[in-house]
Amino acid sequence: MANSKVLAAATSAVSDDPQAGVGALLIKSGEVLASHFSGLRNRELNLPFDAQTPFRMCSITKHFSALLLIQAVQAGRARLDDHPARHVPSLSVLHPATTLRQLCAHQAGLRDVYCLAMLLGAGAEDSFGREAVESLLPLLAEPQFSPGTQSCYSNTGYLMLGWVLEAIWAQPLASLYQDLIFAPLGMQHTYLAGDTGAPLSAQSIGYEADERGEAMPARVRLCWAADAGLVTTAADLVIWEGQWHRGDARFAALLSELQQPCPLADGSSPDARLGIRQTVRRDEQEWFHTGGLRGWRMARTHLPGRDLSVLVLFNHMADPLPSARAIIDAACGRPADAALAKSRALASPESTAFDRNRPAMTLVSAISGAYHCERSATSVHIRAQGQGAEIVFDGPFAGPAGQTYPLRVLGPDRASFHISRALDYPAPETVTVEFSESAADGFQAVTLGCWQCLGLRFEREKRRA
Repeated sequence: MANSKVLAAATSAVSDDPQAGVGALLIKSGEVLASHFSGLRNRELNLPFDAQTPFRMCSITKHFSALLLIQAVQAGRARLDDHPARHVPSLSVLHPATTLRQLCAHQAGLRDVYCLAMLLGAGAEDSFGREAVESLLPLLAEPQFSPGTQSCYSNTGYLMLGWVLEAIWAQPLASLYQDLIFAPLGMQHTYLAGDTGAPLSAQSIGYEADERGEAMPARVRLCWAADAGLVTTAADLVIWEGQWHRGDARFAALLSELQQPCPLADGSSPDARLGIRQTVRRDEQEWFHTGGLRGWRMARTHLPGRDLSVLVLFNHMADPLPSARAIIDAACGRPADAALAKSRALASPESTAFDRNRPAMTLVSAISGAYHCERSATSVHIRAQGQGAEIVFDGPFAGPAGQTYPLRVLGPDRASFHISRALDYPAPETVTVEFSESAADGFQAVTLGCWQCLGLRFEREKRRA
């Protein structure tokens, strides 16, 4: 069985930075078998990272939000197959087949609003809250795929779920978490803190790397809610984890509902359930989820067949899931998994230098011009820049100067650009740019897309005489 030394070794992915905050817990049958804490929660004040450190759990919040929905269903206030507009009329713009179950299981076909905003020119440090989400509803009216036919991870469904929960219960979301989950369980240090730009208590700070690879406090200005807004401590998470092992009958029944399959229209069941994911790894069923914001990363993995869980918390940008799985492997007496890749705590943003591809310049000339997306009131301008090309955004999310990215030409009708820092986490990274051409008029449209936001189309603006 793993001990604290094993936990320390498994989290050595952050050995490039001994000040990086690290927390790891191995839990069996609701009891902590081993724990490891190291590094700092505040580098500037030399404050230690420990079990009482306030920590943004990020997307692990989705566990708790889905649990609130299940409680509403059991109370007769909602049904999983309700259209969201039954509770929030402004969501009537969503596809008529959309259900609350699909919002929770990432099957509603909704583009991720954080990626969508960046594909409309938002910068990584821009403010972004409910008003911004509501302004994007016209673009969310047309899903990426028919609801219930595919699964694609999206924070948007949980943002909307938060609106629905407040309408169902006629209470603020923060009160719902407190009254229905945290107070009954005795989680005294877990609460909703949606404004990511506001400081946490105990002067706890998340860090990212600057362009030189040195630590700096992460600058994020999102207003999160049911998607990722909860703050907790490792000590409180132990209480929550106990409900998965030997909790009281009421919560056990609720958690069982979260784990039920959510079949697609073709009968297949993807790994995403209600706020949690299921997979089979090394011949054992595993329940897991990760969470991330620039400056904060968390992973949770649970083996129900062994009543064993691991929690890993980082206040920096290293990936915690390989560490969590290395710990669970050691606890199970398994050989090390060579496929588990380590990552750095303070990896610098990737370079976005121009691609100096001279043969592509003929294409650059053909695609240059302005393209407009009417539903978002946003334009993109593609133009030559030196021996390469660039794409410039102009619209309500782009700011006065407009976001500009070097454009890499990949072929006769494709290009890409790179976004290395996100509004939240992870970054869109490689954004594809596809050009639509007609024989008579040349290139008439561009379509932008990344892994969480597909098919954002801009039409060429009419050339003035």
